[in-house]
Amino acid sequence: EAALVAARPEEAESALARIRDPGQRAAATYDTVLALAPRDLERALRLSERIGSAGARLLALCQVAQDRAGAWD
Repeated sequence: EAALVAARPEEAESALARIRDPGQRAAATYDTVLALAPRDLERALRLSERIGSAGARLLALCQVAQDRAGAWD
């Protein structure tokens, strides 16, 4: 699924918009942000703004930062 998100981010964003349950949408958005960040950080950061809670957004951003730092090891 991460490869699909990275290859077709527009479709992934559209699919997120169709999820009606706020909790499920937030969880799916979190996963999409993490999958998208290695290839398109700017889009991932914009998408992270749609995560429902500030705490969940912070967790996603911290994970992105950790993943990016690990890529340099």
